[in-house]
Amino acid sequence: MANFSQEDIEKNKTVAVLSVFPLLFLIYFFSGVNSDYARHCANWGIIFTICFAVMFVLGKILSIVTWVPIIGTIIGIALKIIDLVLLLAVIVQMVRAAKGTI
Repeated sequence: MANFSQEDIEKNKTVAVLSVFPLLFLIYFFSGVNSDYARHCANWGIIFTICFAVMFVLGKILSIVTWVPIIGTIIGIALKIIDLVLLLAVIVQMVRAAKGTI
């Protein structure tokens, strides 16, 4: 766990929380904020963006298998569960960023 000053956390909490959400990590880069805490949260946003992009591409690639009755259903359900877990991870990280416990 990284150590950030309480002043840095309080001053940049809004940018940090928004930066965790996929694609909104760009807010950190365009806002001109010079904060280690906000940059750390933006890095989480980059990771989540990459994960969701990989899941999107994987879903498109595996969509050709969905016409197979049992295998297609299992793959479809597995992809939805992974998407929900990723969304839950984003929400948890946003709450942690808001509390300053990232």
